[in-house]
Amino acid sequence: FVSLIVVCLVSVQIFSQNAKLLCLTTSMMCGAVGSFTQLFAKTFAEALDAVVSGEEPFKNPLPYISICTTLVFGITQFTLLNRALSRYNTFVVSPFVNSTLIILGSVYSVIFFEEWKRFSVLSWVLLPLGIICTALGVVLLACNHNPLGHGHGDHRSSLTEDMLSPIQVSSTKIPKSSSETEENSR
Repeated sequence: FVSLIVVCLVSVQIFSQNAKLLCLTTSMMCGAVGSFTQLFAKTFAEALDAVVSGEEPFKNPLPYISICTTLVFGITQFTLLNRALSRYNTFVVSPFVNSTLIILGSVYSVIFFEEWKRFSVLSWVLLPLGIICTALGVVLLACNHNPLGHGHGDHRSSLTEDMLSPIQVSSTKIPKSSSETEENSR
């Protein structure tokens, strides 16, 4: 299932020229890779916890594999995140990366660590409800977004325009030097 999703996301990256679609798939790939980073980091943390408890988990290869995969997935995640943030609007990339990371990380942890065996009825209801709410928010965000910002890809101007109203932007003056500040105060 996960392999199918990754193949679809990579295929879109290779064959699509649509900026919205590229922004979404790059962000989702980063979140998906990040969820694997978290999963393998937690696996390594569990091995360290076993050492503290007096067990010897480092006699088998799983902790070493988890260290290597955490590093590989972590480097890949940050590479994809930097790529997405350098090309697309931060206000679009960040929510997609984080929501994908949260959704997939939750699902992977429930399956991999067999947390579903300890679920109560309330957990069985609330986990899917939380995933659906998060996914719905992502879909609503995906419907109407500008992946490149407001201008010609200038993310700094779009950040200013999004955070300040037009009245504030036109009435705000930033002094060029300290001497200009002194002249204005006289």
